[in-house]
Amino acid sequence: MKHIQRLHKMVTLAYHIEWIAKDPLLRWKPLYEKKQREFLSNNKLINMGTFDFGIDRSDRVRDLFF
Repeated sequence: MKHIQRLHKMVTLAYHIEWIAKDPLLRWKPLYEKKQREFLSNNKLINMGTFDFGIDRSDRVRDLFF
């Protein structure tokens, strides 16, 4: 979503500087749907803590958080 907002800023700036003839995103309005996220259960946390990723980098990241 953030990428589209930044693109919209740049296109609007280009329109105001008169680099482009018209703003193609003039009537576009970004829609953001907020989603409800649940906390992980203890069982899932334990499974993630003991999971073997097979990649050394992923194991290091896991070890930072567990």
